[in-house]
This record gives sequence, C-alpha cells and structure tokens, in this order.
Amino acid sequence: MSLSIVQPKRKLAAIMFADIVGFTSMMQENEFLAKTMRDRHRAVLLEEIKKHGGEVLQFYGDGTMSIFNSSIQAVMAAVNVQQKMVADDPVPLRIGLHAGDIVQDAEGIYGDGVNVASRIESLSVAGSVLISDKLYDDIKNHRDFLTVPLGQFMLKNVKRPIEVYAIHKSGLKIPNRKELEGKTDLSYKSIAVLPFLNLSNDPENEYFSDGITEEVIHVLTKVKEINVTSRTSSFVFKNKNMDVREIGQMLNVNTILEGSVRRSGKRVRVTAQLINTQDGYHFWSENFNGNLDDIFELQDNISEAIVAKLRDTLSGRQFRDGLSRSQIDLRTKNDHQTKNIDAYKLYLKAQYHANKFTPDQLKLAIKYYQQAIETQPDYAPAYSGIAYVYGYFGVTGQLIRDIAYPKSMEYAQKSMELDENHYGSHLVYAMCQVYFTNNLDTAYQHFRIALDLAPGSAEVHLYYAMYLLVVGNMGEAQGHLDQAIELDPMSLPIRSYNGTYHLFKRMYFEARKIYEDILHDDPDFRSALEGMGWTYYLTGEVEKAIDVLHQYQSETGHPLKGWTTLGHIYGATGQMDKAEEVLKKMNERELLEPEISLHIDYAIIYAGMERFKDAAEEIEKEIQGSTAFLYLFMHPLWDRAKKDNHFVEKINHLLEKKGISGLF
Repeated sequence: MSLSIVQPKRKLAAIMFADIVGFTSMMQENEFLAKTMRDRHRAVLLEEIKKHGGEVLQFYGDGTMSIFNSSIQAVMAAVNVQQKMVADDPVPLRIGLHAGDIVQDAEGIYGDGVNVASRIESLSVAGSVLISDKLYDDIKNHRDFLTVPLGQFMLKNVKRPIEVYAIHKSGLKIPNRKELEGKTDLSYKSIAVLPFLNLSNDPENEYFSDGITEEVIHVLTKVKEINVTSRTSSFVFKNKNMDVREIGQMLNVNTILEGSVRRSGKRVRVTAQLINTQDGYHFWSENFNGNLDDIFELQDNISEAIVAKLRDTLSGRQFRDGLSRSQIDLRTKNDHQTKNIDAYKLYLKAQYHANKFTPDQLKLAIKYYQQAIETQPDYAPAYSGIAYVYGYFGVTGQLIRDIAYPKSMEYAQKSMELDENHYGSHLVYAMCQVYFTNNLDTAYQHFRIALDLAPGSAEVHLYYAMYLLVVGNMGEAQGHLDQAIELDPMSLPIRSYNGTYHLFKRMYFEARKIYEDILHDDPDFRSALEGMGWTYYLTGEVEKAIDVLHQYQSETGHPLKGWTTLGHIYGATGQMDKAEEVLKKMNERELLEPEISLHIDYAIIYAGMERFKDAAEEIEKEIQGSTAFLYLFMHPLWDRAKKDNHFVEKINHLLEKKGISGLF
C-alpha cells in the first residue's frame, strides 16, 4: 500500500475572513435566532463566494475563511455579502480581507497572509468591509471601488504596521478610527516637531530656524511608520512656554522634538532633543555641528538620528522589525533639489512669507521664489511654490483668472518637468487639473502619486479630499479629511473645511459644533463665522444668522466685501430691498476692482432671490473661464434652484459642453 502525499503549494491569494459580531451572547439569549442568523450568513456566503470564483476553506462556529484568485472578485463578493446582511433582518457581520502569500496543503492554508486577514477581520465592525494596504494596491485603480483610509495599525503577530481601508458602498458602515483603536495598539509612533528656537544674534535668521524645522518635518513625514504632526499645528506653539505634556495631549502625540539653531557666519549648530509627552522625560539629546555649505547633510543627519532613536528606544519589537536601518536611510534622504545654499536660503524666505498666508505676504513669497529660480533655474520646489500662490489667487478671486490660471499652470508644468519625485509638484499640478482644466482623470493620477510620495502630509490629504468632493465621492473624502485633521489637529482651515463637509451633508448641528470649536480658538476666523451663519439660517434661526454674518462682513475690513451670503439670505427670506442693496454694493465693487470675478457671488444672491434665470446666466459667464466652483453645487444654498427645471437644464447643458455630466 502506498501513501498519497499532497505537496504544499505556495501561491498568492486574496484571503477573506467573516464572522458574526456577538454570536456567543446571542446563543445564550436566543439560540434559535442565533442559529437562524448563522445559517443565513452561511447560505449567502456560499452563494456569493462561488459566484465570484472563490472557495470556502473552513466554517468555524459563526465564521468562515475563504480564498480567491482575484482581489477584485474577493471585494465584489464581500460587498455583495455585506449588503445582503445589512438588508432585512440584518446580521451583524464583519469582514476583513488581505492579499498575500499563502501555503496550501491537505490541512488547509497557513502563512503570514492568513494571520493578517484574520487580524483585520477582528479589527472590523458589524456592517463593514475592511481591507489591507496590500489588497488596496490591487483595487485602487478600479473605479467601482471607493475606499476610506482609516490609518495604520499594529496587529498582533504582524511585524509591520498595516494601513487599513474601509470599502465605501451603499449600506456598508464606515467606522471611524476611534472605533478601531480600542481593539489594537496605536499603529505607529507619533511625533510633533516644535519650531526650533533661533539663538542667533540676528533676528533676521528666524526664517532659517523655521526652515530647519520645516525640513525635518518634511523628511519625517516620508517615514510611513511615524505619524508626524503637520507644520501648521506645530507652529501654533511657537514662542509659547507650555508644558510638553499639555502640548502632547492637544496634538495627540507621544513624542515631542524640540531644539534650537545657532548660526554664526557660515557655522551652524543645531541642538535637538526628544521628550516623552506622558511624563516630560527628555530621553535623547544631541548637538549637530556643520557649515552652511553642508546644511543639507546636517538636516539628513538630524532626521536619521531621530528615526533611529524612535526605532531603538520608543518602539516595540514589531515596529523595530518593520523598519530596518536600510529603510531608514532610504526613506529619510531629503529631496532638497539643490546644493546651492543661496537658492535654498531664498526658498526658505519664500516659505516663511507664504506661511503667513495674507495677500501681501504671498506676493512677497513670489518675489523670493523668483529670486531662488534666478539663482538656480532648475529648482523645482520654487516653481511649485509660485504655481500654488497663483492658483490660490485665481481661485479666491484676488487676481484676474486670465492671468492667475495660465501662470499657475505654467509653473506647475515646469515643476513637474524638473522633478517627478517631488510631491509638491504632483500636488499643485493635480490641483491645476481640477480647478483650471477640469481634467479629473489626470488630477486623480497625480493626487495618488503625491499620496504615495508624502503619505504623512496633511496638505495632500486635504486637497485630495477636496478633489473627491468635486467628483462626488463624499465617503472617501471624509476619510482623507479625518486623516488631515489627525495629522494637523490645530489647523483652522482644515477644521473649517471639515465644517463645510458636514454642511454639504446637511448635518447642520454637527457643522455648527465644528465652527463653534474653531471660533473658541479664534473668534475672528472668517470662514468659520460664515459657516456658522449658514448653519443658523438652515436651521431656521434667521436673526442669529444675520447677526453672525454681519460680524463676518465687518472682519473683511472693507465696506463692499463679505456681503454674498447675507444677500442670499435676505432674498430667501423675502427681504428683497436689502438683497437689492447688496447687489448695488457688488456693482460698486466691480467698478473699483475690474480685475476680479464676481459671477458666482451674483449667482448665489440671485438663487436666494429665486431669480434662477439670472443665476444661470452668471454661472454661464464663470464657467467659460473656470470650473473651480463646481463643488459649491453640493451646498444647500442651491437646493431650491435644483427644483427649477429651466435652471437645471441650463446648467446641465453648460456642463455637458465641458464634458461633465451627472452633477444634477
């Protein structure tokens, strides 16, 4: 007699685990109901898995383990199963998927891929489908699948942090990060880099110490295993003498990096120290000395030393094993784009003024960006900086679009040509495609590249969320917006945009709470005042809305600016004389500032007055030069206009000429 031995086979597969949440408790409370749910769950699973070319390898109690040859088919099956489970007589099912290497023999399958899929399923919640980063890579270009990033997590017996995504489909639950964090350790170590102190005799060197801080932040964001607070939030604490434990709590980080820069002639000394925010303990400190000519190498040395210290001291074995020394060296090398110290100093000055974010300071930033380019003509970050400023001026109406848009596109294109590995080049180019050319497919490609190059950039996540709103993917937009907030929790613009998102979703009281929190931190923050006004109006508190919006208008410091929302509300509430007064102010402003475009402002006011034909005509004028405003059609202010057949037909006809359909 001979034995037939099945040789183990190694292969790539998509692995799916599914089980019923709380099944043991159900069995204790109502055994018949629990078994009915289990039988329904198994029947649906068998049907969908077979339909999509998969194989059920094991039933265990209330759970199943299955494999597929195709990640796409696996996700299709999971979505169909979950949608049926959340329908009539819902079954609280959770599903987790991963794509990886497995070994299959007569006993079943095993390997790291199986463990990862199982851990992701355990991380999941009822009604959701969660996938790993590996499986996400297989489906990310498939337009039928929309995903929401949930961040990285350390899973039991998994050597590296796993980026987890939720599938966004009708009926499926999208869990937030806090729902998941209680089930696992925080995935990666978190750090905030506070502004380095300028200890030089010359206060003009402030831009240099700020620049050192920004470069260290930039390098650290490229290490996926470390969660780095963005510049905006870190710089909130500049020149503030606060306990690091309090700062750590406000920024939700467990480590603070602080330091100082002393520059004397060409000599530079940087002192850096790492502090545990739980107890205030300074567990590492080091001095770095060098010349201005070696500043880039000095920055690399600082960043590599920090990552190595986080690896060796702060992290558990899983994190250390997942980030080898060679990975540290590879990931933290800075893409300075120049070895010309004069060009670099001019770029730092430009960034210093750009971060002030006022029109005058932005114009000054352009001046220094230009000087950096004159000093080194192939300096890509300087080109992307100019492209960003001109784009901002065009979108906000501070410069006539016929000037702003071509310049923004010109510099964005040049930045791309000079360096395809600079994330800022891809980001600004993608934004140009969204707002100036309406080439959304090209924009998507470059946003994805920017995300791959700078996964820790709040700026990238924010602008990608804005793009997702433009294309109508609100679920995934929320995920990236949440990630931007997590990376930059003190950023008022990001928080304000989160309020706008909730406004667009008609979640008025949630939006109001967001605006209230912003105004608590900065009572004069204009976009939050305007958003607050909208929430009052849309919940029927018209007088409060008008009071807040008058405050918003006064904050502009100009008698003819900031009237658009008030004009809409006056018209919508029958105060036509006041609405007409606002229109007169708009006319006066046009005469004083002929270089700006007010077509959308007029359209918003006309929509409130129910002069929908006039509103459509103004939109027609605007759409000839730009489609940057299209995301505004998600705003509740257009709800009545969308019930007017002539308005809808007119707008749809205009959009079809631009190759856009399905907006209304």
